[in-house]
Amino acid sequence: MPRPAKRVALELWMNVLGYSAEELAGRCVCELIALEPDAARAAVKSLLTEGGALEFGLVCKDGHEMRYHWNRQFDDFTSSMFIMGERLPARSRTRAALPGAAAPRGRGLSLQAQ
Repeated sequence: MPRPAKRVALELWMNVLGYSAEELAGRCVCELIALEPDAARAAVKSLLTEGGALEFGLVCKDGHEMRYHWNRQFDDFTSSMFIMGERLPARSRTRAALPGAAAPRGRGLSLQAQ
């Protein structure tokens, strides 16, 4: 039996960012964006409503930032919207991880969201 898309996406992000499912549960994606809260909300809103490409990073559990080039696409056959991120070369900047996060875990690739 195939796993639900949301579960697969969560597992990908757990591998990419190093957080556990419990640490990600109930969190807003804006909390993971390496921008000030208002700028993070604006970036997500722009990506969802205006389309086009954006570049911003996500904060990993160990505090380092992974930079991505983001864009959205719509599926011609369903009402799904896919948000895709292409990882960019690393920078040396670090940020605070999510509150309550423990030691870092592994790394992975990108995600699709509905």
